[in-house]
Amino acid sequence: KIKLRSFFVIGFPGEPKKDIQKTIDFAFALYKKYRVRPNLMIATPLFGTKLYEISQKENFLVKNITPKDLALATQARGFGLIKTPDFMPEDLKEFAHQLEMRIDRLDLIRKLINPREYYKLLKLTLKKPARIINYLKRII
Repeated sequence: KIKLRSFFVIGFPGEPKKDIQKTIDFAFALYKKYRVRPNLMIATPLFGTKLYEISQKENFLVKNITPKDLALATQARGFGLIKTPDFMPEDLKEFAHQLEMRIDRLDLIRKLINPREYYKLLKLTLKKPARIINYLKRII
């Protein structure tokens, strides 16, 4: 079995929330139908890039960016450094969280209806109950 991954970037200047939602919905649909696990990243205005120039020119940067900000922003659970009339960095985090929650819920349903997966989940629950409790809190 080959595990498939997809990569999406949200949060570009000029990208309205409805388009971001379409990206989230598409990423989830791919996962639901084909199990293509999405990696969702937030656009990061790296020094010297066109995105940085546009963001600086249009005053979209949330602050004066430091190398440390870029290092943190480019991590998997990084934060947005761009704000536009269409979205704020918090909105982008919420979109990412929404996708993660939808995938976690679907995974749980799949585990509960598949005997082999259910057995693995039950075994893990008995071994590490705190881990399962945290997982359930996250998806509820």
